[in-house]
Amino acid sequence: MARLAQTKCCIICGHEVLRPRLCHEDIPAFAWKQRYRIVYQDLQLNKRLSGLASHRNARGRSWYVPWDHDDSCEYSGIDNLPEHELIRVMDYHSDDEDYLRYGFPAHQNCWTLLQRVYSPTNVPYDMIYNICKSLEGPEPDEILDWGHDYGGALEVTYGDRVGGRNVDGRRDTPEFFDHDPCSSEEVEDLLRLSSETPPSGAEVSPDTSLSNDCLSSLPSDVRFVVAKLLPTADLHSLRLASRAFYFVFQEQSFWALRFAPGGDRDWLFEVPGIAKTQKIDWRSLYRITNHFERLPPSLRNRARIWNLAKLIKNATPSTPIESLTSPSKFSPDCYSDIWASVTCSQLASLREPEVSPKSKRPKQKFQLSGPLEEIQVYFIRLGPVDFISGISFLMNSSRSRHIGYKSGSVSRLKLHEDLIGFNMKLESSGILAIQAMYSDGNMSEWLGHAPGMPTTRRLVLHDKITAVEGVFDVRMTLLIVGR
Repeated sequence: MARLAQTKCCIICGHEVLRPRLCHEDIPAFAWKQRYRIVYQDLQLNKRLSGLASHRNARGRSWYVPWDHDDSCEYSGIDNLPEHELIRVMDYHSDDEDYLRYGFPAHQNCWTLLQRVYSPTNVPYDMIYNICKSLEGPEPDEILDWGHDYGGALEVTYGDRVGGRNVDGRRDTPEFFDHDPCSSEEVEDLLRLSSETPPSGAEVSPDTSLSNDCLSSLPSDVRFVVAKLLPTADLHSLRLASRAFYFVFQEQSFWALRFAPGGDRDWLFEVPGIAKTQKIDWRSLYRITNHFERLPPSLRNRARIWNLAKLIKNATPSTPIESLTSPSKFSPDCYSDIWASVTCSQLASLREPEVSPKSKRPKQKFQLSGPLEEIQVYFIRLGPVDFISGISFLMNSSRSRHIGYKSGSVSRLKLHEDLIGFNMKLESSGILAIQAMYSDGNMSEWLGHAPGMPTTRRLVLHDKITAVEGVFDVRMTLLIVGR
């Protein structure tokens, strides 16, 4: 049985990048787990994607890999390995400056699926690296905590959190995890099977009289557009409610859309090598792929990794912190004002000046130049939880200031009084919800959803806030407000 490597594993699928001697050379399905790339930070603190490698000489902290993404030289043997092309992997506990070249590995085929999930845009290397640094455990033998279970590779032992992170806590995982997710052979077999297996079950003919069905008055093309926007399960329910939607189930173009990007089978037809002109019975194919446990092993692993790649995309802010705000200097008298702070993790390491550059989080600070009119709060999703990743402050002078990261999910709050601070719901990993406190003693609605979570009022002052300072990674770790 396959075993989960809970250290130095693929950041996408959760499994180990295998050394050749650990691979089953007589089983081709294992070969893909040898080939990897590394998302890393170089000595100039630039984020990059490495070239392709298929061997590492040691199980230790540094791996051999071409630094250049376009380098096609795969290091497949143990002779003549370039000593200078080393990248330290998932172990930042060192004071050696060379280890600023530091990164996170991903199987080449897992990275290929991630690229297709992001298509037509490119995978943002800098954001992926920052996310991995944010989610990396405090110990070098821990895996990244994305908030999910790697599609069943980890065992959830309590609540929504994942347990058993140590190497000694490995457990058996399903055999299909070992199969190449980019293999097209089983896809071609599936296509042949679908063309030979028409849908089963007798169809009920539509009633020619739909006078009692108000939806039948809609033009058929409008009904088809409505059907395209619905999940398949919801469309089944709609068909039971209105026979005017019966015709949609006979349309091959509707079932083909289920396999298009964003559809519930979009993982299947991103397989390379499939002829786009191939005649396919999409309806039969959808029915055949209904049962995950009956799919061929490589396709089951493909669906698992594809969905994990989608979770990574959802956890990626759309705009990096550096492009939002150039930190401004506070006026000299600002430092004598009253400040309040709230933190979610590792406050000491974030504030100590001697922390090495590779461990620092970007810090922003600014004074508010006028009364606030609105705040915009950005969220990213990690597993089942939405964390605050950034805040925009909009002033009535048509100026705005930003702190943290922007993302696709945003909540807005119009302000009607001067702010004297915020209430927050939080856990150790980040801030989940925020509420404005007004100078008249009233409070706004909550932005974010965190029922039953602890609330802190540490960011509420006795006068309106005039300055903000914050330290963000992907999840907010420290926010300070002052007057």
